[in-house]
Amino acid sequence: MIQLTSLMRPYKVNDKSVPASVRLYNIGAIGSSRAKHEKRFGAIDSTSLPGSNGKPLSTPCFSTIYGGAAYWGHYIVRRCYFENQDDLSWNVTLRDIFKKYSTGDSDTYMNTVSKDIGVGVDDPIDFLGAKDDKGPAKLFWVMYAMGRWEANARKPSSKGYEPFEKVYSGNQQLIDEMWYGMRRGVWEAVRDAGYNIETQPTEFDFDESGNPTMVVQNRPQVPQDAHQSPSNISPMDNHRKTKLEEVVEKDKAISGPLSGSRTILSGIILLITNFFNGTLTETGVLSETQQIWLTGFFWATVSAFVFFLFMKLLRLYVTHQADKNKNG
Repeated sequence: MIQLTSLMRPYKVNDKSVPASVRLYNIGAIGSSRAKHEKRFGAIDSTSLPGSNGKPLSTPCFSTIYGGAAYWGHYIVRRCYFENQDDLSWNVTLRDIFKKYSTGDSDTYMNTVSKDIGVGVDDPIDFLGAKDDKGPAKLFWVMYAMGRWEANARKPSSKGYEPFEKVYSGNQQLIDEMWYGMRRGVWEAVRDAGYNIETQPTEFDFDESGNPTMVVQNRPQVPQDAHQSPSNISPMDNHRKTKLEEVVEKDKAISGPLSGSRTILSGIILLITNFFNGTLTETGVLSETQQIWLTGFFWATVSAFVFFLFMKLLRLYVTHQADKNKNG
C-alpha cells in the first residue's frame, strides 16, 4: 500500500527559511484556483506569496506531497490541455505548460527544464500514456524539474537543495507519493472534462481536514533510485535515439574509449610507413616482393586512418544532433 510518510512534515508551514514549494507541499507553488480544486487534494490552508506580477497570490498548503503533486497534475491538464486545445491528442508540450504557468523569466525557466530532463520545448508529452507509455513519466520529470526550480534546488550549493531533497527525494515512498499524486490529478482533470475514467487502483481521497480516507492496494513496482522516473526511464532516455545513434553507441570502434586514440595512432603509423616506403624504395634496399608487401601495408594503414577518422566525425555529428534535439 502507499504509505504517506510525508504526513510527518519535517518543516513548519511558516518556516520561511525553507522554500514555499517545499514547506507547503505544493511542488509547483501553484496558486489557489477560483473553483478551489485544491481542496479535493487535501489543501488545509493557504498563504500569500508574490505572484508573477508582484502582487500577493493565495497559495494552498497541502497535508501531503501526494496532494500537492495531484494539484500540479490537475492544473497542467486542466489549464494547459483542456483550456488550450482539447484535441483528443492527450499531449501537452513544455511550451503549452509555460504559456499558462506565466512566471518571471518564463523562457529561461522553460529552457532550463527542457535541458534538465532532455525533452524539447515542443516535444509532445502524452500525459495519459495513450500512445506513448513513457509519456506519464516524462510529465513526472517535468513536475520534478519544475519543483527544483521553484525551490532553488538545482545544485547542491543552492539554498533550497537540502530541504528539497529531504521532502521530495528522501526515500522511495516519497517518490511513490509524487508519482501517484500526479497521476491522480491528471485523471481527475480528465474526469472534470466529462470523460468517464474508472477509479484507478492507486487513488484515494481526503476528508475535510485533509486526511486520506482510503489507502489502496496493488501498487505497481517503482525503481529504487529516487532520481529515476517511476516508469523505469532516466531523464536522458526521454530523447528517443535514432537507428544511427544506436549503431554509433554500440560500435566500440566508434564510441569506445580509444576511438580518438585509434585515429591518431593510425595516422602516425601511416606517416612512418610512407616515410620508410619512399626512403627504402629509393635506396634499393627492398626487394620487389618486400616493396609490394610494404606498399600493401601502407594502403591498409591509409584505409584504417580514413575509417577511424570518418567514424570519429560521425560520432561528433550524431552527438551534435542528439544535443540539438534534446535542447529543442
